[in-house]
Amino acid sequence: MPTDARNSNLGAAWLDLSEAWNTLANRGKFAMRRRKAIPMKFMRVGVATFAGLLLASGLATAQSMATGANSAPVAAFTLVAPNGLSPSGLVARAIVDRGNGCPFLNVTNIKGEMQSVEMRERSAPATTGAAFSAFTSCSAHIPVGAKTAQVGSTFIPAAMPSKVRKLAIFGDTGCRVKANLAQQCGDANSWPLAKISSSIAKDKPDLIVFTGDFFYREAACASTLIAQCAGSPAPVQGMPFNDTAYAWAADVFTPMSPIFSTAPILVTRGNHEACNRGGNGYFIYMDPRDGSQNTCAPYTGPDGALTVPANDLNQSYASDVSIDAKHTLRFVVVDSAYGDDCNVSSIYDTQRARYLAAANLAKKQNSWLIVHRPIVGWQVNDDCSPTGGWVSSDQSAASAGLLGNYQILVSSHVHVVEAINIPGIPGQLVIGNGGTLLDPVLGAISTTSGPSTPQITYGAPTSSWMSSQFGYVIGIPKSSTQWDLQMRNPAGATFALCALKSKNIACSNK
Repeated sequence: MPTDARNSNLGAAWLDLSEAWNTLANRGKFAMRRRKAIPMKFMRVGVATFAGLLLASGLATAQSMATGANSAPVAAFTLVAPNGLSPSGLVARAIVDRGNGCPFLNVTNIKGEMQSVEMRERSAPATTGAAFSAFTSCSAHIPVGAKTAQVGSTFIPAAMPSKVRKLAIFGDTGCRVKANLAQQCGDANSWPLAKISSSIAKDKPDLIVFTGDFFYREAACASTLIAQCAGSPAPVQGMPFNDTAYAWAADVFTPMSPIFSTAPILVTRGNHEACNRGGNGYFIYMDPRDGSQNTCAPYTGPDGALTVPANDLNQSYASDVSIDAKHTLRFVVVDSAYGDDCNVSSIYDTQRARYLAAANLAKKQNSWLIVHRPIVGWQVNDDCSPTGGWVSSDQSAASAGLLGNYQILVSSHVHVVEAINIPGIPGQLVIGNGGTLLDPVLGAISTTSGPSTPQITYGAPTSSWMSSQFGYVIGIPKSSTQWDLQMRNPAGATFALCALKSKNIACSNK
């Protein structure tokens, strides 16, 4: 079965399945370690249902699971690399069952000649213990000139686009599970990430930008909420972080599988990928840089307990993509995993250094800033103000005076979609509607005042637009500096149209 068809079937299967993670939990030793809060009946039903759907779709068999490097991996995808890391601009990543070993990346060039590239393990830190013992993460630079790329039986994007005709953008996607709150993880309308992924795949973008916050399964599913969170994989007790291999499979690898064969993905780290949250999985599985998998590795603190590294931010980097034969678009990525939405915090000096480096990267190219927390974002009924207010104070302060080289500021973090024009800076696009619980829209964005910090006070917005519905963005370039931005719902229907021109975003509901 062609890979596109397999991925499409997997996306469809997920939509009707409330306990898909249990199949993954049945692998290895995890079934013996599952929490008592998950009734056995959910384990039996989940495994039987998911296995049946997989077999019916031709997605997996016992034989393919046992053949290691020649079988379909748990997930395989292509990441956009920082400039200078990989000559092709791309990194191949494969997630395989522990014990299978890393497969080869098989590529063919335009002449049909095949090359096998050894994929190397991104070893999970030993101090993550059982949390990441189920899968092995494997990585390789994709060679220049590749026409096709294949990991086991799975094809992945082999080359950067020579011309971007269509760009997909989305973020804040995981299923929200907290101690006293659970999203309807098994309901495709309440948690529509699989629908969104399938729709993006059908749109066939040339490149995908992910704006951060993959991981939201941060607590054990309460016994009173099992029907909602579908027995979600729980954090491992005793670890100073929340994520596990199985939770990443449930939150990312399975529901996002339709996009993995579609286009290269440029990923951004969100605050949910901080080291005390989902950071270990992010660096083991999703970060494109070589050797970064130990970034969040826990260590033994002075009190003898495991702890995670203190707040730190990755170095800023740039990735270039061709818009046409004459023009290049540069994505400049800034890490904002740590910080304060309401006040300028102790992270300010480090964050300022990251924006200074980013501004230098943006000097000679048509550039978009990609950062998880908005420079200017509006949130209703949040921790900063019960009636609504500007968020991401750290970002507003740390980036002050350093935004002039960007065409647009692209973020998520606030769980709505927004377009805001503030005097003196490029338009801000907030895309936080990728699947996790939405924020309410109870009122309009302020028209009387802009964000204010001790470092800078912005004027009131000249225009703004906001909507609280799930979806993603499709960007279509009209020239090197002008874009149509289509706001689409999980089914792929356009619900609003935006235009980017002269660093200004104008949006209207369709």
